[in-house]
Amino acid sequence: MNRRGFLAILCAAGAGLAAFLLFRTDEEGEVRSVLTRLVACVNKEPGEQSYVQMGKLRTLEELVAWQITAAVAPEGEPVVLEREDAVRAVGAARAACSRLEVALSDMRIELNPDKESAQVTARIAWTFEGPDFPLPRPPAACSAQFVKDIADGRWKLSRISLQ
Repeated sequence: MNRRGFLAILCAAGAGLAAFLLFRTDEEGEVRSVLTRLVACVNKEPGEQSYVQMGKLRTLEELVAWQITAAVAPEGEPVVLEREDAVRAVGAARAACSRLEVALSDMRIELNPDKESAQVTARIAWTFEGPDFPLPRPPAACSAQFVKDIADGRWKLSRISLQ
């Protein structure tokens, strides 16, 4: 191996390490940015048209994944959420923000304000509107009927805030 080849390998390794460290350092900021955009996306003024339409969602995991996807979608563009995207988005949320725990097995959302996170200090508060408003805030567990009502469009997410 000549000197030029060795320097090229060394530079590539250095660039990879720098990118890794930058990603690790900026993870909390990126999560906060996504959550902030999510708040802006959902918290529209009355009468103001939202640029994201929820559509028909089959499960609560898809609702959560839709919200995460909507937060990072370009403004003005519709969000199309396929099943694989839903699983990927929920996985990304679980990996990036330990305060938002999505149990895929029983379609339950658990918000743990007492659980400390070294990476993220924000938590998400939910408010729903529906036929039996108000719901407990935040809903600690969601029944199968509640998931079905969401999928049937009987409930809609009205506000979301960082606390």
